[in-house]
Amino acid sequence: MKAIVVIIFITLSFTACRNKGYTNSSVGQLGTDPVSITAPLEIRSDTVSKMSKPFKINNIKCYWKHQNIGNTDIIIQLRASKTKKILLEHLDDVFQPTNYNAEDYFTEVSKNGYADVNFDGFTDILIRNYTSTPMNDVVHVYLYNPNTKGYTISDELSDNRIDRVDKENRKLITGNEYRYGADSTIHSFDKAGKIKYTEVYSNYRMQNDTTWLACKDYKKLINGEPVIERTVCDTIRWK
Repeated sequence: MKAIVVIIFITLSFTACRNKGYTNSSVGQLGTDPVSITAPLEIRSDTVSKMSKPFKINNIKCYWKHQNIGNTDIIIQLRASKTKKILLEHLDDVFQPTNYNAEDYFTEVSKNGYADVNFDGFTDILIRNYTSTPMNDVVHVYLYNPNTKGYTISDELSDNRIDRVDKENRKLITGNEYRYGADSTIHSFDKAGKIKYTEVYSNYRMQNDTTWLACKDYKKLINGEPVIERTVCDTIRWK
């Protein structure tokens, strides 16, 4: 009987030691493993919000809300005045206004920011993101959707700049520049505001071994697929 009691005591002692060792090991891992530690939520005290005066666009009364975070990033929202519903939200890039605290701030940032770029009878919104190099700037095109009464970004129409909105011929002309060339893109629309076809004209220089070439490209695309492609290059003769 005494032998049985001794065996039980030894077994319980061994189990307790194993459990104690496992607990200490776990605490050590939680203290050193960054994945296991939940970081506290960061509350930015340098965030400043601005709201525009109410205005109407596409028969919806709304207002702009901009949140400036650390004087670098700005969260841009267009909200319905009555329901506070977000009609547009722009979060992608850094936006640098000339003066965030100016009284005419919203007038300045909204300049040239409204146009019916796809000629469907509704006003679309253009938001420019500035960078340190103008050729890297982007004008983001947000198209109005009458079914959702909101705005959706169009990556196809967004470009480095908007050159012309040709209402008479239902054409949107955009452009972009890069180190050795420039592109001009012409989108042609039907009466429903859908792209019929897109034409891209490119002028650029390229190096072929020790020779520099001046090239011109032309592409015509339907539904994003090229149906015509032409390239002409001439040797550049430096004087």
